[in-house]
Amino acid sequence: MSEIKKIDIFIICYERTPLLEQCIESIDKFTPGIDYKVHVVEGRRSAAENRNIALSMVRSPWFVMMDDDVTVSDGWLEKLLKYAGNGIGQIQSKLLFPNGRIFSAEKIFIAPWGENKVIGMGEKDNGRFDYVRTAEMLSGTCNLYNSKILDACSFDTNYKGAQWEDCDFSMQIKMSGFHLLYCGESAVYHHNLYRNALTENYNYFKEKWFGRRELTGRGVLYVGLACDIDCAFCYYKHAAERKFHPLKDLKNKCSRFKKFYGNTHVDITGGEPTIYPYIIPLVEHCRIMDLKPTIITHGQRLTARLVKNLKDAGIEDFLISCHGMEKEHDYVVNKPGGYKAMRAGIKNVLDAGLTFRTNTVVTKVNYKTLSGLANEFAEMKPKVVNLIMFNPFQEWINLPLQEFQMQYSEAAPYIMEAVSILSSAGIEVNVRYMPFCLFEGFEKHVMNFPQLPFDRWEWDFKPCHRLDGEYDYLFYAMKENAIRYEQPPPCRKCSLQLICSGLPRQYSNALGYNELKPRGGRPVRDPLYFKGLKSIAASANNAVPYALSPEDFIKTYPELKNSDPLIYYQTLPFEKINKFLLAKHLFLRKALLRLKKTAKALIQK
Repeated sequence: MSEIKKIDIFIICYERTPLLEQCIESIDKFTPGIDYKVHVVEGRRSAAENRNIALSMVRSPWFVMMDDDVTVSDGWLEKLLKYAGNGIGQIQSKLLFPNGRIFSAEKIFIAPWGENKVIGMGEKDNGRFDYVRTAEMLSGTCNLYNSKILDACSFDTNYKGAQWEDCDFSMQIKMSGFHLLYCGESAVYHHNLYRNALTENYNYFKEKWFGRRELTGRGVLYVGLACDIDCAFCYYKHAAERKFHPLKDLKNKCSRFKKFYGNTHVDITGGEPTIYPYIIPLVEHCRIMDLKPTIITHGQRLTARLVKNLKDAGIEDFLISCHGMEKEHDYVVNKPGGYKAMRAGIKNVLDAGLTFRTNTVVTKVNYKTLSGLANEFAEMKPKVVNLIMFNPFQEWINLPLQEFQMQYSEAAPYIMEAVSILSSAGIEVNVRYMPFCLFEGFEKHVMNFPQLPFDRWEWDFKPCHRLDGEYDYLFYAMKENAIRYEQPPPCRKCSLQLICSGLPRQYSNALGYNELKPRGGRPVRDPLYFKGLKSIAASANNAVPYALSPEDFIKTYPELKNSDPLIYYQTLPFEKINKFLLAKHLFLRKALLRLKKTAKALIQK
């Protein structure tokens, strides 16, 4: 505070009322010992326009912006200035109604997709909201701002009148690398004079910050587990049933995918679909149903004739397994000549004018060849390259660590090098099942279970009913996560805990978890955080002051357990993850939604 010489205080005024004079008088009365200059920005313009005029007038390193229906209390600014610094971009006072009850403390998101609530509104000011800590979102009613934010932030004039332009501004500040701070030690009174365009502005806010979220419409169709090669890490290696399914049964499943689940795409897998005797009529059936089909294949049987027949039947693309350079690939698939046959298959796909994607399981055998493989892909131009750490599945869950598995931290540098090569070539890269903390600087490529519902190339998680929105998709993705993965002690201290899968139980039981590098700061709750416009997170050596740990965050906001599937699974003991509990939870949630719809209909009448 001693380094701050002068403070610009901007009062935003649509049109003058007696409250403006009260605001200025309260500033004069309760801001002793601080050198400040008051500017009234007045005009019958939107709040965003008036606020931007104020931003253009900022000359002080830190500045205040407040509404004209605010009156301040003793020491309000001194208490805010005490916390200026340490990467803080915005500091909000505790807001009180004129009767002394809480108008607003911080704001939190009650779900990862933008639904939010004001903490404390209407409650007594009994000291419970006098805390100081980082926030997910803040109001713009009365704040101290760091002028460094102005390099990247301004108020969005698409907001009409007043409301939500201030929350948008706080989101910009956060996504530009600064932290938001709620300071309950400083209190001001808000008379709440302006409230308009609430619905229109809120809808715009949600669309801008959370609307770029497309849930996968891709189903998966197993033709059966018969296969003509023997990959070391095949998910179904230990399955007893290895025969194909009747075509009629598969067609019925396609109808259910399209008509009941609403899928738009389907991945046809096995076993090996290219040896399924009815693969052509199955693909043709999918095309007729407008269910765009992909074949997941080892690629070794993609002759020019088969590819042509599949193209004529309506194939959309291929997902081809390529597990290293020639020597390494042939070793892990236990098939001499497999690599050459697979490469010939890819050539036939490209010659037919079709596209392909690739899967590469990262193992002890192939991890050092990934950069070479990436250079080959850069020439072949697949649509997507998936680099996959082994994900224990089916019978693998209860088996010990396998010889081909390796430590994530050892593989990470080689994967990052491959990602750099592929990204430079304009190829989309997904790194599946890698802890975020070991992939610093490349997090946007990581796809763990919390990200899979939003991956257009990944399958949905079908329960016995139709999936309904982001809640359901995340809920069932996290169910799969909880069955196979755990959050070891370092994860419970990491700000990325809620959006990261952690480690497979099989893996941590064998190798431990010392390689993990927890990151400090407030918990990140949006699975698409690293897919944002510009995303930031505290690094391991940059602990953020005034931030709750993930464990304390969950304890502090227990109500989030029922609205946020990520938090729900963090509070659920592993032994209680069973079908009965999941069904009960889903039943209660849907009952609550029905009650809300009924209540809304009655209100509208």
